[in-house]
Amino acid sequence: MKSRSVIVFFLHVFVLLFPAPGAEEPRRIMRISLENKSGHVQVRMVERFVERLAARSGNELKIELYDDARLFRDADVVSALSLGKVEMAVPGIWQLDRFAPDFAALMLPSAFGYTEAEAARAVDGPFGAYLSSSLESALPLKVLGRWMELGGAQLFFVGRNVRDTEGLRIRVPGGIANEERMRAFGSYPVAVAWPDLPSFIERGVVDAILTTYETIASAKLHEKGVGAVLEEDQYMAYYVPVLSRRFWSDLDESTRKSIADAWEETVDEARAEAQAAQAAAKRTLAEKGVRIQVASAAERAQKRAVLLGSESEIASRAHVSARAIELAATAFGRR
Repeated sequence: MKSRSVIVFFLHVFVLLFPAPGAEEPRRIMRISLENKSGHVQVRMVERFVERLAARSGNELKIELYDDARLFRDADVVSALSLGKVEMAVPGIWQLDRFAPDFAALMLPSAFGYTEAEAARAVDGPFGAYLSSSLESALPLKVLGRWMELGGAQLFFVGRNVRDTEGLRIRVPGGIANEERMRAFGSYPVAVAWPDLPSFIERGVVDAILTTYETIASAKLHEKGVGAVLEEDQYMAYYVPVLSRRFWSDLDESTRKSIADAWEETVDEARAEAQAAQAAAKRTLAEKGVRIQVASAAERAQKRAVLLGSESEIASRAHVSARAIELAATAFGRR
């Protein structure tokens, strides 16, 4: 009996040390941090990327997606990536100019009124490649591929009226150029993390919000008091897929290819989905009673002309390089 127990014991040890062929191997954890809530188009499309990556990578990666800033707010996630505290995030361009100042070129006054087609040509071409490279040079990060579109950023007002922005406290998502552009019209930019915004609205701390239709609708901020919007496409918002370079460097080529291919397979679909989501969100907000005022081409041109008078000063304060300004002008056909 005793000898049999000894044999069983050593069999258990053998199984633990030498798993049977085909047994599941330990997987590398890949945590993805997002700030938006479940249901937002960005979260939905990153979920689709995760599904595709899981199918490609098999047991190599254990992918964990954390939305609603459960891991990090986007204001903190770039630093967290650099320190290896999370493996992947998809922050907006407005979170990146603190680390790579030339990203502010996408939010300068000259960015006012970009169309989706103009913006896509710019960020998919040499200008976008230059910005991605500048971020990789500044921090230990890897830009995974093409960027995910969110859409045109509009001004949403607390209350039922679109009004002059002079003296108003306007919530901006981040970005020095966004803040300076608001100041050019005499308003006061307030940087508020997205999860905190509902309480700021309820407490009367902000008068207006710079964001998109989809972001307002998915967070149901019309139920918190947002009642009007001025549609003028202040700038075109994008999300940039970034990974910790430490994590990326430790992967084998096959796994790197799986991640890159799964993302590339998702980007065009995500952009189309974002455009559809913005249109649907606009309809939803109108049905909920939000007053929508669309600026005419002449009104946009007039406002852009006023803004351009502050362009050089804002670019200087945001530390945008002459090279970035030159590439942006070429990319948007404004040379």
